Amino acid sequence: MADLSKRNIGLYWIYIKNTNTLREYVSKNVDLNEIMELFCRYSVQQQSKGIPFNISEKKIFWIPRIVPEQNGSKNILIKYLRFNEQYPITNAYTLLSEGDMDKNHGGEQKQHAAIFPIKSENRVLLLLEHRNAGINITNLRYHLNNYDGYLLDTNHHKTLSSRSLQIDIKPAVGTDFLEKINKMGLISEIDIVMDKKEVAEKMNITFSDPNLQENIRIVSKAKRSRKMDASTIYGDIKKIFDRNKEKPVIRNITVKGTDTKHNPVKIDYKEMELKRTMFVEYDDKGLVDTEKIFEKFTNLLNDKTFKAEISKCVLTSDEK
Repeated sequence: MADLSKRNIGLYWIYIKNTNTLREYVSKNVDLNEIMELFCRYSVQQQSKGIPFNISEKKIFWIPRIVPEQNGSKNILIKYLRFNEQYPITNAYTLLSEGDMDKNHGGEQKQHAAIFPIKSENRVLLLLEHRNAGINITNLRYHLNNYDGYLLDTNHHKTLSSRSLQIDIKPAVGTDFLEKINKMGLISEIDIVMDKKEVAEKMNITFSDPNLQENIRIVSKAKRSRKMDASTIYGDIKKIFDRNKEKPVIRNITVKGTDTKHNPVKIDYKEMELKRTMFVEYDDKGLVDTEKIFEKFTNLLNDKTFKAEISKCVLTSDEK
């Protein structure tokens, strides 16, 4: 059996957000699928001209290949490298130095992604392979919103800029979190973590101390010698989720209590972020086989069970 590489795949929503109200902008007069089409086309054109996307003075990425699939998804090959560092090149078998790396060069790495439009909701599902030194959603979000390059002569450019809209990316979280709460017996504590900046904007207040953390935490505990009813808390948190879809403020919710057999239970909302693990063959260069991981992306997006799971996902506000 061929050696397999374990790859962790994160699932995210790409959507449009109103930066004034913090609500998801759902109007179809800004077609997100069309915007993503234009970004993909622009990315490949830039690569053909030898123009990368800059992340820092020492890191760049580019998109040399995009493969459209019959289901409407696109498989995307991302390449990135670190450069501008004159570090020694060392032989792995002798540990002897064999010169220095030129500052204009670096070790090219590759990363894989896929996008799948959910046209009924004007969202796009993103599958992104996790690489420790790779491209993350913060990098992608930045360049999607740097739209002077790829939307300049379109109506989308005018609409986004004039209506205080931006393209955002958030982890997809399954509603199993709510179902698990509903199956608990009694609840002793609820811990809600909210984004300080978005709370400040929503409530029109200023947090002036520079040492204040980026999160605001609200902890609610049951009265002494009492417990909270799980079904009641389920209803309350569901209302929070329903509101959070439009005004994403919540980063995490943790619920502590017991199950119906009085065993201790802790349910963490952040841990419910949807992920997939894939085992992929290596190519003849010892790297993950791009064609194989693309095939797994397509099979996953065609899977009926996966589609049903995605249809129940909620929009989170966690940022990385």
